[in-house]
Amino acid sequence: MKPVSSECAVGIDIGAGSGAKMGLFTREGNLLGESLLPIERYGRSPVVMVGELAGALRDLVKGSGSPPLIGAGVAMPGFACSDGTVRCNNLPFLDHVPFVPMMEQAFGLSVCVVNDADAGGLAEWSHARTELLYWVFGGGWGGAWISADGQVRYPAVDWDGDDDTLHYSNEPGYAIPLSRERMGVELASLGGSWEGFERICMAEREWPGGRLAGPNGRLDCVRAELFVSGNGRWRIFRTLAAADGYDLARLTPEERQALETPSNAGRVIDRLAEQGCPVVRRTDLMFGRALAAAAEFHFRSGPRGNCPDGIAIYVGGKPSRALPWFGPEAESVMRARRLHASLKLSWFSERNLNANLAGAAVLAWNRLKGS
Repeated sequence: MKPVSSECAVGIDIGAGSGAKMGLFTREGNLLGESLLPIERYGRSPVVMVGELAGALRDLVKGSGSPPLIGAGVAMPGFACSDGTVRCNNLPFLDHVPFVPMMEQAFGLSVCVVNDADAGGLAEWSHARTELLYWVFGGGWGGAWISADGQVRYPAVDWDGDDDTLHYSNEPGYAIPLSRERMGVELASLGGSWEGFERICMAEREWPGGRLAGPNGRLDCVRAELFVSGNGRWRIFRTLAAADGYDLARLTPEERQALETPSNAGRVIDRLAEQGCPVVRRTDLMFGRALAAAAEFHFRSGPRGNCPDGIAIYVGGKPSRALPWFGPEAESVMRARRLHASLKLSWFSERNLNANLAGAAVLAWNRLKGS
């Protein structure tokens, strides 16, 4: 391949599922090359992982024309720490590991680590170039507040473990409480019940203390992402389908199997939404109402939720495909509550691109080369 003279930043997205994605990005955000390092290549060893990432980077650089590198940005679930370690419950083998110095030694480059939602927000800003909130739905609900000049406000760094010190813009699903009473009323208005929802949740997995609780163990509420997430939409659907006596036999065996786990259920629920399924229609009404309740708490909770009302909210992650169905109800409730924020589909989700990967490279350019 012809040598490339343009400087590039390395973007790396370390997920908890299939493995680590890697890309080379120019200052303008153009992707020169990308690769995937399957999780089977490194398993649960930090040393093996860093070595495999370094080897994958060498191969990627060589195959992309050997551009000069300015450094690497790494997006991952959890919190970065100023001492170079990470706090990562989803990847416990990396928890409290001096990940940054290990990577810098193996790569021969400066490395910076960022929470994956912060990375997605930076990527969104690289196209919108305006102040924004980035909300990403998956197994949970992450977020980032990006300033007009492309800086992460209240980044996920050096968290002390106290839920009450989290800024709502950064960990909305984990830190924002939703009232059990209000959610129960909303479920009942749509043909479900709090008791039915709780049964679905308790059958899904073991919860800390054997119960559903809110931030810092509060029992009058739950964490917002119990409802507002890809998994949350699945829980709502299962609750309302059970209450409605919805006949799953009308689905194919493959679809019924997919509905057993939240990670596989989204596309089936989306297809049913496209067909106008009444249970899914009520599912998305409930999702929208829960999202609006969380947004109201976010914007009206003083110093921990001090984003300006009216800010553009970009929605990402695979569940954002359902925005046409839950978005109108969420915005209708927000308007009734005199909130003016609007929901927009992420530029990256719209194009089925990886925002975390691009955002990690934006971080590298901003931190290591100056924005």
